[in-house]
Amino acid sequence: MLRRLFLGLLGAVSIGLAGCSSASNQTISIGPNFATGSLYVTNSNINSISIFAPNAANGSGPINQIGGSNTGLTNPQYIAFDATKRAYVSNYNTAASAGSITVYASQATGSVLPLANITGATTTLGQARGLTVDATGNIYVANVAFPPSLTSSILVFPAGASGSTPPARSISGALTLLAFPTGIALDHLANLYVANSANASLEVFASTATGNVAPTKVISGTSTGLVVPAGLTLDASGNIYVTDVGPGNPSILVFAASASGSVAPMKVIAGPLTTLNNPSDVKLDAAGNIYVTNTGNGKILVFSGAASGNVAPTAVLNGVGNVVGLALSP
Repeated sequence: MLRRLFLGLLGAVSIGLAGCSSASNQTISIGPNFATGSLYVTNSNINSISIFAPNAANGSGPINQIGGSNTGLTNPQYIAFDATKRAYVSNYNTAASAGSITVYASQATGSVLPLANITGATTTLGQARGLTVDATGNIYVANVAFPPSLTSSILVFPAGASGSTPPARSISGALTLLAFPTGIALDHLANLYVANSANASLEVFASTATGNVAPTKVISGTSTGLVVPAGLTLDASGNIYVTDVGPGNPSILVFAASASGSVAPMKVIAGPLTTLNNPSDVKLDAAGNIYVTNTGNGKILVFSGAASGNVAPTAVLNGVGNVVGLALSP
């Protein structure tokens, strides 16, 4: 039932395969010297990435974008940066049953060719979702195979991967309990955190996990308040921030770093004042402010790090199209 519910909720982020008009035919178009903390947001239905200034004011829109026929963006979902400020984007084309990871140079804008495009049968990429990059450049991707299998996995590609490259390792199988994994994040020890949208759980895997292996801990149960967890990130203390797109009560839940089992979150941001509506992803800036893509109305919401309960965002940014994933540049 939850699997069907999640697939239905993804209608708000359904694909639109018409690309943006090409802004340039150059291989790499270097834009302004975007400052640290610039906000990048994927737009799934118009195949682009919007770029917002750091600490953008309430009511602001993007200042630039990556988009156009050269980019290889196809229903872009989630986005992450490596230490060199390269941007990594997960894409999946349901019509062609093809997933991909496209990689863009630091400061790239316009209709640019990606530096790399991980795609092809050998990759086993299907509905590629959340992704993150570790300190050595390895790329972690939450993946769900296209129907009929719908197999859930976490794929790990080596640094510098491109083309039809097989993953260096894969976490998949009954012991993993993976069920439509969406948001993922790594802690300072490279332990992997996963939001499972189809079984209302958060899981943690050891840094060396591979194959059909059980998580080291699971957060699930009625006390958690989890319904359909989607985006996930960690703060510097290891506390876990999760967006939940569950019908009737979209929310941001914050769990202690030590949380395990059926445990209540430390705090919950939810209620009509929040204007949360299908919140797909979440990230934190250096000051601890909380950024959320509000896929249900195409906005990006910003909450104070101290926010809790039924509170209004401190800023609302105007997105373009169906906003899904977001990341702040290092």
